[in-house]
Amino acid sequence: MVRLHGDESQHYTKSPPSLSVKIKDGNLNNFTDFILFRPDSKGADDEIFTSTLAKYLGFISPDTFYVNVNFNGKVFKYLLQERAAKELIESFKMREGPLLEGDERHVYDEKIDKKNIFKINKSLVRINNSNWATRSKSNLDISLNILENLNYVYQDHLINLNNNSTKHFYNFDLIKNISNESLEKLEMYHVFLYSIKGGHGLTYHNRKFYFDYLNNIIHPIFYDTDSRILTFKKKAHFELKNELVLEKNLNDRANKLLSLIDKISIDDFGKELELKGLKITKEKILTTFLRIKNNLNIISNLKIKNNLNKQNKRLFETVGDFKYINIGFYNKETKILEYCDLYLNSCEKEILSNKNLKKLIEQRLSTKSNVDVVFVSNDKKEYKENIFKGINYIENKYSRVELDDFNVYFKHALIKKNLEDKVLRIKAQSSNDIVVILGKEIKDWKIFYDGLNSTKDFSYPYGFTGCLNILAKTISIKKIKVSNANCEDAVNFISTIGDVEDLQIDNSFSDGIDADFSNINFKNIKINNSQNDCADFSYGNYSIENINVKYCGDKGVSVGEASNVIIQNLKAYNSNIGVASKDSSNVNLKRADFFEVENCISIYNKKNEFNSASLKMPNNLYCKNKLYVQNGSVLSIEK
Repeated sequence: MVRLHGDESQHYTKSPPSLSVKIKDGNLNNFTDFILFRPDSKGADDEIFTSTLAKYLGFISPDTFYVNVNFNGKVFKYLLQERAAKELIESFKMREGPLLEGDERHVYDEKIDKKNIFKINKSLVRINNSNWATRSKSNLDISLNILENLNYVYQDHLINLNNNSTKHFYNFDLIKNISNESLEKLEMYHVFLYSIKGGHGLTYHNRKFYFDYLNNIIHPIFYDTDSRILTFKKKAHFELKNELVLEKNLNDRANKLLSLIDKISIDDFGKELELKGLKITKEKILTTFLRIKNNLNIISNLKIKNNLNKQNKRLFETVGDFKYINIGFYNKETKILEYCDLYLNSCEKEILSNKNLKKLIEQRLSTKSNVDVVFVSNDKKEYKENIFKGINYIENKYSRVELDDFNVYFKHALIKKNLEDKVLRIKAQSSNDIVVILGKEIKDWKIFYDGLNSTKDFSYPYGFTGCLNILAKTISIKKIKVSNANCEDAVNFISTIGDVEDLQIDNSFSDGIDADFSNINFKNIKINNSQNDCADFSYGNYSIENINVKYCGDKGVSVGEASNVIIQNLKAYNSNIGVASKDSSNVNLKRADFFEVENCISIYNKKNEFNSASLKMPNNLYCKNKLYVQNGSVLSIEK
């Protein structure tokens, strides 16, 4: 699907125009949704340089590169930029979650003159992936909560902006219990954009965010900075002014960015730029880095404005009487939307359909009388009292046990710990009693989880799909045993690195093991009686010495989403499929024995954003007529 892109005339008055493209069948670099910019509309060399640098500095940044496009029979050079979507987040090894952006619905509706100067700033934040947000009750809870919190920050920012008290400062500290990691990310991004003279990307309607709800981190997403730090020649154009004033001391953030830039390999950076179609000399890279570092040093010495405090006002009572705007409050329990005039004098209520709920969180809902509804909060009373909310993180909802370098979060489960022998025993008290382990490291522990083995549907509390969820940064676990798990996954490893010596799972309501965005070495795995897949590996690198899977409802071992798996010794019994390799994954079976399986091997592409898969295995006479290889995928049999 192709359509014209851009609000400004520079995108479409010349041929070829900027284009928005969505691929329905296949992908480009593992994404399916992107923009083709006219190079002269985006400061193309600068965009490639700064977006690549943002990625090196740890920010979520879309893939951006030059590409030749045949448009109406002629070949043109375009700048291609990936959209901020699920595929971008997963490429940074994180699970899909709320994607938010500044809403432009009421940005362009009050122009004073042709230079796009606006009377009043009043647009808040919108959810950009409403399908994910409304997929489950848990997703909706997470999405409404982060949307409400960012809307509070935006209201405070816009009051200050309308009073000419600030230009780009956002007081994210207003969010109760915001994590230190969030503040660091958001404030470092603020400093980074200043250092590249990219303040355009800090404008409220240009900002984009991703909320990593599993780790309680709000990530800024690099977008639309309009920087010319690479190509401007006059010092006045690329150097910050010393008279610039900051609203908060960001000296530590500037110093950390300086340290990170110093660690970048100029050769590697130059090679990546060249792969993206931007070939510049090593000297040019060093010169541009020096410009940025000089700006960071200037930021470290800027004056601080200390009088920008929390505004004890409500934004929409300060903007004037706009009859075409109502503010909305949504109760997710009753599904009732209450929408009111800007002064809360006149309100109406209605039950929202799922379709209109999507429109509400996208900030695209209008009433029957053609009045735009702007979602601001879940609670009208708290809005009236100007109460700033906090993020509903698992740490605030669950009980906690502290152990060594990790914490165990739970709601009703019975937890027994033996510190001397490093044994953790968990006994579920309800059918979906989840436990979450978060922290720096799990070392030399044995973990036992005993569930209730109910057939009741699992409710995915706060988006966790496992009965036992392990999110520690590094692990060296001696033993994990899970029995009678009633969750989508008996055990779910997420974004962790390390080793598991012995893993045993018996009687799972759905999947046995699910590992996502991880690099793990397993010595021994035994899984018996999982109603779906016994073992599922995604988005990572995994090695398994011995794995024994029996009575798997679907697949014995499933490998997907660009994973690499090496299995030294596999035994698969009584399963629909022994091993599946799919979606750009590679599996290497050193030895494999199959018993009572319908298909030993299945290799295919399922998801649009991935490509064909491959699998290597030794010759096996039992499997001679039990192999499925989709066209384009590769099976290598070693004799």
